[in-house]
Amino acid sequence: MVNSQLLMRSEAKAVGLKKRSPYRFVPSSESLALSARRLQPRASFILLVMFLLILTGCRRAGQNDLADIGVNVAVNPNPPQVGQAAVTVTLSEADGQPITGAKVELEGNMTHAGMAPTLAQPSEVSPGRYEAPLDFTMAGDWFILVRATLPDGRKLERQVDVPGVKGQ
Repeated sequence: MVNSQLLMRSEAKAVGLKKRSPYRFVPSSESLALSARRLQPRASFILLVMFLLILTGCRRAGQNDLADIGVNVAVNPNPPQVGQAAVTVTLSEADGQPITGAKVELEGNMTHAGMAPTLAQPSEVSPGRYEAPLDFTMAGDWFILVRATLPDGRKLERQVDVPGVKGQ
C-alpha cells in the first residue's frame, strides 16, 4: 500500500498536482497555466473557424450580379403603402433587348430583422416585363430581392431598396 501511495505522489508531482488530502490531488497553478498555454492555439483556431463559419453563413447565398443585365423595378402605388402593391420587373440585355422566358422570383423584406419575408412569382406580361403582387405588411423601410434564372441558365440576384412604405 505504501508503494502505491508513493507512486501516486510521484506521478502527481510530475504532472503538477498538489496533495489536498490523503486521497485527492488538485491541480497546481503551474499545471493550470501549462494546460492553458497548450490549449490556447487550439482555442484560437476553433474561434477562427467559428468566426469564418458565421461570416459565411451571414452572407447571402448566390450573390450574383450580372453587370451586363439591366434590372428595373417599379412599385405601384408610388410611394408604396401598407398592403398589396404591383411590382414590375423589367429585364434587358446590355444592348437593351428584353430578356424573355426568365424565371423570376421576388422576396420582400423589411430592413430590420424579425419580420417574415413576403414572396411572389411574377409572370411575364410582355417581352422582358414581369409583374406580380407583393404584400407590404408593415410601414417602414423595405427592400426587394429580385432573383432570376435566365433562359441560358445564368442566375441573377439584385436588391432594390423600397424606403418609406407608408401606413394606411
